[in-house]
Amino acid sequence: TPANIICIAILTNLTRLPENAYHLTYKCPDLVNTMVEHIESDENECAKCALYSLQNLSCTGNCRQELANECNLLSSVTKAAFRHDFPEQQISALHTLKNLSDDPFNLVTMTNTPGCTATLLAIANDSTRGGVAQYVACDTLATLSHWLLTLSSTRKTVASK
Repeated sequence: TPANIICIAILTNLTRLPENAYHLTYKCPDLVNTMVEHIESDENECAKCALYSLQNLSCTGNCRQELANECNLLSSVTKAAFRHDFPEQQISALHTLKNLSDDPFNLVTMTNTPGCTATLLAIANDSTRGGVAQYVACDTLATLSHWLLTLSSTRKTVASK
Protein backbone atom coordinates (compact mmCIF):
# COMPACT_ATOMS: atom_id res chain seq x y z
CA THR A 1 0.00 0.00 0.00
CA PRO A 2 1.16 3.59 -0.52
CA ALA A 3 1.03 4.26 3.24
CA ASN A 4 3.29 1.28 3.88
CA ILE A 5 5.81 2.55 1.32
CA ILE A 6 5.83 6.00 2.91
CA CYS A 7 6.32 4.56 6.41
CA ILE A 8 9.26 2.40 5.32
CA ALA A 9 10.77 5.35 3.44
CA ILE A 10 10.50 7.57 6.54
CA LEU A 11 12.16 4.92 8.69
CA THR A 12 14.89 4.60 6.06
CA ASN A 13 15.57 8.33 6.33
CA LEU A 14 15.95 7.95 10.11
CA THR A 15 18.65 5.33 9.57
CA ARG A 16 20.71 7.71 7.46
CA LEU A 17 22.04 9.48 10.54
CA PRO A 18 24.81 7.39 12.12
CA GLU A 19 23.89 8.84 15.52
CA ASN A 20 20.51 7.07 15.28
CA ALA A 21 21.87 3.61 14.46
CA TYR A 22 22.50 2.36 17.99
CA HIS A 23 19.12 3.53 19.27
CA LEU A 24 17.23 2.14 16.27
CA THR A 25 19.02 -1.21 16.46
CA TYR A 26 18.91 -1.80 20.22
CA LYS A 27 16.06 0.31 21.58
CA CYS A 28 13.49 -0.27 18.82
CA PRO A 29 13.48 -4.07 18.74
CA ASP A 30 10.81 -4.45 16.06
CA LEU A 31 12.40 -2.02 13.64
CA VAL A 32 15.10 -4.35 12.30
CA ASN A 33 12.65 -7.25 12.13
CA THR A 34 10.21 -5.04 10.20
CA MET A 35 12.93 -4.19 7.70
CA VAL A 36 13.87 -7.86 7.34
CA GLU A 37 10.23 -8.73 6.63
CA HIS A 38 10.02 -6.04 3.94
CA ILE A 39 13.11 -7.25 2.05
CA GLU A 40 10.97 -9.85 0.33
CA SER A 41 8.00 -7.52 -0.14
CA ASP A 42 6.08 -7.63 -3.40
CA GLU A 43 6.40 -3.86 -3.44
CA ASN A 44 9.87 -3.16 -4.88
CA GLU A 45 10.10 0.28 -3.28
CA CYS A 46 9.52 -1.21 0.19
CA ALA A 47 12.16 -3.87 -0.41
CA LYS A 48 14.64 -1.27 -1.63
CA CYS A 49 14.04 1.01 1.37
CA ALA A 50 14.31 -1.92 3.79
CA LEU A 51 17.67 -2.88 2.30
CA TYR A 52 18.88 0.73 2.39
CA SER A 53 17.91 0.86 6.08
CA LEU A 54 19.88 -2.28 6.89
CA GLN A 55 22.83 -1.01 4.86
CA ASN A 56 22.76 2.25 6.81
CA LEU A 57 22.50 0.53 10.19
CA SER A 58 25.29 -1.91 9.32
CA CYS A 59 27.67 1.00 8.73
CA THR A 60 27.83 1.46 12.51
CA GLY A 61 30.36 -0.91 14.04
CA ASN A 62 28.63 -1.47 17.36
CA CYS A 63 25.43 -2.59 15.62
CA ARG A 64 26.91 -5.22 13.30
CA GLN A 65 26.81 -8.22 15.63
CA GLU A 66 23.25 -7.48 16.70
CA LEU A 67 22.17 -7.16 13.07
CA ALA A 68 23.95 -10.33 11.95
CA ASN A 69 22.22 -12.28 14.70
CA GLU A 70 18.75 -10.94 13.88
CA CYS A 71 16.48 -13.79 12.82
CA ASN A 72 16.38 -14.20 9.02
CA LEU A 73 18.41 -11.04 8.34
CA LEU A 74 21.40 -12.73 6.74
CA SER A 75 19.34 -15.21 4.75
CA SER A 76 17.02 -12.47 3.45
CA VAL A 77 19.89 -10.15 2.58
CA THR A 78 21.70 -13.04 0.89
CA LYS A 79 18.65 -13.75 -1.29
CA ALA A 80 18.41 -10.07 -2.20
CA ALA A 81 22.10 -10.04 -3.12
CA PHE A 82 21.39 -12.64 -5.78
CA ARG A 83 18.50 -10.68 -7.35
CA HIS A 84 20.06 -9.46 -10.58
CA ASP A 85 16.68 -8.17 -11.78
CA PHE A 86 16.73 -5.37 -9.16
CA PRO A 87 20.26 -3.88 -9.26
CA GLU A 88 19.69 -1.24 -6.54
CA GLN A 89 18.47 -3.91 -4.14
CA GLN A 90 21.32 -6.22 -5.07
CA ILE A 91 24.00 -3.56 -4.51
CA SER A 92 22.48 -2.50 -1.20
CA ALA A 93 22.29 -6.13 -0.04
CA LEU A 94 25.93 -6.69 -1.02
CA HIS A 95 27.03 -3.55 0.81
CA THR A 96 25.12 -4.74 3.88
CA LEU A 97 26.94 -8.09 3.75
CA LYS A 98 30.24 -6.26 3.31
CA ASN A 99 29.55 -4.02 6.31
CA LEU A 100 28.58 -6.99 8.45
CA SER A 101 31.73 -8.86 7.39
CA ASP A 102 33.85 -6.02 8.80
CA ASP A 103 33.15 -7.37 12.30
CA PRO A 104 35.27 -10.48 12.93
CA PHE A 105 32.65 -11.86 15.31
CA ASN A 106 30.25 -12.21 12.36
CA LEU A 107 32.55 -14.63 10.52
CA VAL A 108 30.93 -17.79 11.88
CA THR A 109 27.40 -16.43 11.57
CA MET A 110 27.93 -15.43 7.96
CA THR A 111 29.71 -18.60 6.88
CA ASN A 112 27.05 -20.72 8.57
CA THR A 113 24.21 -18.91 6.80
CA PRO A 114 23.06 -21.20 3.97
CA GLY A 115 23.91 -19.71 0.60
CA CYS A 116 25.77 -16.66 1.88
CA THR A 117 29.28 -17.70 0.84
CA ALA A 118 27.99 -19.43 -2.31
CA THR A 119 26.12 -16.28 -3.38
CA LEU A 120 29.19 -14.12 -2.84
CA LEU A 121 31.32 -16.60 -4.82
CA ALA A 122 28.81 -16.74 -7.66
CA ILE A 123 28.65 -12.95 -7.96
CA ALA A 124 32.43 -12.62 -7.63
CA ASN A 125 32.93 -15.13 -10.47
CA ASP A 126 30.28 -13.63 -12.76
CA SER A 127 32.49 -11.70 -15.19
CA THR A 128 29.55 -11.15 -17.55
CA ARG A 129 28.04 -8.61 -15.17
CA GLY A 130 31.16 -7.24 -13.52
CA GLY A 131 30.96 -3.78 -12.04
CA VAL A 132 30.13 -2.79 -8.50
CA ALA A 133 28.35 -6.03 -7.55
CA GLN A 134 31.35 -8.13 -8.48
CA TYR A 135 33.73 -5.75 -6.69
CA VAL A 136 31.73 -5.69 -3.45
CA ALA A 137 31.30 -9.48 -3.48
CA CYS A 138 35.08 -9.90 -3.92
CA ASP A 139 35.76 -7.36 -1.18
CA THR A 140 33.41 -9.18 1.20
CA LEU A 141 35.06 -12.52 0.45
CA ALA A 142 38.49 -10.96 0.99
CA THR A 143 37.38 -9.62 4.37
CA LEU A 144 35.98 -12.98 5.45
CA SER A 145 39.21 -14.64 4.27
CA HIS A 146 41.23 -12.14 6.28
CA TRP A 147 39.30 -13.02 9.45
CA LEU A 148 39.77 -16.76 8.75
CA LEU A 149 43.51 -16.25 8.28
CA THR A 150 43.74 -14.14 11.43
CA LEU A 151 41.84 -16.76 13.41
CA SER A 152 44.01 -19.52 12.01
CA SER A 153 47.23 -17.62 12.80
CA THR A 154 46.02 -16.90 16.34
CA ARG A 155 45.27 -20.57 16.95
CA LYS A 156 48.68 -21.63 15.60
CA THR A 157 50.41 -19.12 17.86
CA VAL A 158 48.44 -20.25 20.92
CA ALA A 159 49.01 -23.94 20.11
CA SER A 160 52.79 -23.49 19.77
CA LYS A 161 53.13 -21.86 23.22
